[in-house]
Amino acid sequence: MLERPTAMEPRACVFYVKEEYKDRLFPEKFRELFGEDFLLLSKHEVTGRQLFGGGEPHLKFEDFVGDYLAIGIAKTGLVYDDNSHPLAANHAGLTEQEMMVPLTVIEK
Repeated sequence: MLERPTAMEPRACVFYVKEEYKDRLFPEKFRELFGEDFLLLSKHEVTGRQLFGGGEPHLKFEDFVGDYLAIGIAKTGLVYDDNSHPLAANHAGLTEQEMMVPLTVIEK
């Protein structure tokens, strides 16, 4: 159902879907297979929720965000090609551990 390989990373995976599968079949099948592990958002939902921030989007944003974005909500990652080079850490999901980022502020 895909036009090209997935993009971004295993915990926040972008899908470029063939036109005939975009509206119904892809999201239905994805949620059937991975719905307990990933939140699947359409491009419209991603932009509506301003997941990548507000303001004027980058000129390449439409290409970058794909047709769907799957965000990890469990301990699972998606890898398009198992010959790819895995990252040492994945941190783009929505689990509590991934959302809690330590911050150090130093006043000068």
